[in-house]
Amino acid sequence: MRIKTKFFALLLASLLVLGTMPVAALAEGELDYSDLVDAIAAAGEAKDGVVVDDDAANVPEGTYWVTEEIMSALDDAIALAQAMVDDDTATAQGDIDDAIADLADAVDIFN
Repeated sequence: MRIKTKFFALLLASLLVLGTMPVAALAEGELDYSDLVDAIAAAGEAKDGVVVDDDAANVPEGTYWVTEEIMSALDDAIALAQAMVDDDTATAQGDIDDAIADLADAVDIFN
């Protein structure tokens, strides 16, 4: 397992645990996007140093690479999550939690 995968798994686990605890600083009914923002940053970091190519023969041995399709899937997941944050489109905390889980799934496929 790559270090980035371990980092993201630990981040996700801590977000899920912390996400179940009440956040005193939020007003009643206010949604907390902070865990999603952290997950977006971690997903972006998972892309660092990854080579995109359609053929392993084009990539130096030992280099982590993905196809354009896999990179696009992660980029799309990050963009969807970022749009939720930017546009404040969540109607319930569960929407944010679902976006975190969807992003984690995309990172798992990526890695």
